[in-house]
Amino acid sequence: MKKVFIISLSLFFFVLIFWGIYSFVYKNNAYDASVGSNTTTFDNSPKNKTPDKKSANIFTDALLQKVLDDPIAGATMDKKNQYLWYLSSGSAATIYKKDLLSGGVETILALPYAVSQIRWSPDVTEALVQEASGNSEHWHLIQFQDKKDTPLKSGVLSPVWTNAGDRIVYVYEEQKGSPALNLSRPDGSEWSQLAPISPSAGYVVATIPQSSLVAVWNIPSAFNETHLQAVSLGGGEAQTIATSRFGADYLVSPDGLKIFTSRSDSRGGNSIISGVTNASGGEYAMLGIPTLAQKAVWSRDGKTVFYALPGGFSDGAVLPDDYRKKSFFTQDTFWKIDTTTGQKTRLVGLSDMPTETYDASKFFLDLDEQSLFFIDRNTRILYRIKL
Repeated sequence: MKKVFIISLSLFFFVLIFWGIYSFVYKNNAYDASVGSNTTTFDNSPKNKTPDKKSANIFTDALLQKVLDDPIAGATMDKKNQYLWYLSSGSAATIYKKDLLSGGVETILALPYAVSQIRWSPDVTEALVQEASGNSEHWHLIQFQDKKDTPLKSGVLSPVWTNAGDRIVYVYEEQKGSPALNLSRPDGSEWSQLAPISPSAGYVVATIPQSSLVAVWNIPSAFNETHLQAVSLGGGEAQTIATSRFGADYLVSPDGLKIFTSRSDSRGGNSIISGVTNASGGEYAMLGIPTLAQKAVWSRDGKTVFYALPGGFSDGAVLPDDYRKKSFFTQDTFWKIDTTTGQKTRLVGLSDMPTETYDASKFFLDLDEQSLFFIDRNTRILYRIKL
């Protein structure tokens, strides 16, 4: 009997010790296993763990969506697809960047003047902005990290960044009627004159990707022949690439091997003709899409062009002059074309087009070419097309 009592007492203390250990461990466990009344899923998430940062997913599954509510003067994506950078439109412009993961917006710099256009540096650490003031050009260098605004030298016209992003190329006239392309650091140091160019009332300058060349041409007008010239960053004479076309505008492919061109059908004409050439201006092939170069953007593949096909041109309008003057706004549909085969594909079907109309401009793509962005010329609102 005494032996049975000792065994029972031992078992009692063993159970008591086990229960104490069990209670201590599970009472202090950071994970609770619980079942809700309407589910059989266990919740094993730690109650004291900081929740992970969630994506705001600012882009929807819609083929065409509005990205920002307020009007802007320009926008771009950084090279890592992390931020959307944009410049507000208004009497006092502000540069912002929007985090595509968190949806948060950071103010980079508020400017005390309105801006008509912005040219982002390749690494999106600086920008050239044109102050909207009368008919003359006034440019500023904006440095994001230092939040610094430096006016460029008076008389600098149409500045653009070199492919490396460490210098700018621009038109400057030492003597009236004798324009030349110039190269310098953004602050004006290490200046050099590259080559004289044809005089014009206005200029378009563009670096040619994958090369040390810069292209320059006069602002397109249906009443004037467009002279497309190329100049080496090492200096030398300007080489004529294309001429004898009225109202021509150009868009160079990312590999620098092809040029998308749009032009008026005749002197003072009312229609637009588009085509593609090689980098030397030869091997011209018509594309059969009556759109403007400013309504298009090249894919990185060097053969595909995304574009807006304009509708609603005013009867008798001189093109591209009246369009540039904003005498009217177009009603665009959205397409892409394989410039090697001529095959056209619609990006947004009629059933997916919202009821409002768009006059698309300032196209750009994200890094993965999953999104095509444009700014509506009428409202200055930024939109995205899902590719």
